[in-house]
Amino acid sequence: MFAAARTAFTIVQANQEAKAERRQAQRQNEIAAQARREKENAENLRIRQIREKKLDKIGELSVEARQKRATARTAAETVGGAALDRVINDYFRVEGKYKSQIERNLEAELAQSDQNKRLFAIEQEGRQVYIPEVNTAGIFASAAIEFGGDWLEWKTRKDEKKAEQQRIDRMIEAMG
Repeated sequence: MFAAARTAFTIVQANQEAKAERRQAQRQNEIAAQARREKENAENLRIRQIREKKLDKIGELSVEARQKRATARTAAETVGGAALDRVINDYFRVEGKYKSQIERNLEAELAQSDQNKRLFAIEQEGRQVYIPEVNTAGIFASAAIEFGGDWLEWKTRKDEKKAEQQRIDRMIEAMG
């Protein structure tokens, strides 16, 4: 009777433990996925801020270059021809080089951001755990085998006691 109750309790407890392990693994995987999303969001924000700064810098550069060209044209009203063209073209060349450098820096930041996101995915994968299935049949089979062993042990002891009692009864009959 106690063995049956113990077996039933073992089955229920093992099943609850398996479900708790499964919930824990699922929660850990949810946390890893959330951490990745948060890191990617932070990375996206960082890139947007850098992009805005770079575009602002390009805008400021364009305004400054237009002002310098206008100043050069105004100052050179009396001078014309090739000298003025060289000065203006030099401003265009410097502006173009500086703008290209800013764009290359932005492209490098974007490439680094893509690499960071790949690393975030790898990190998430490393933090995730296997989600175990709740194997009710295995738990039940294990408990049934244990119960069967207990029952056989009980039956064997009962049969031994019965055989011993029969032997004692035969000895008492033989004496009397």
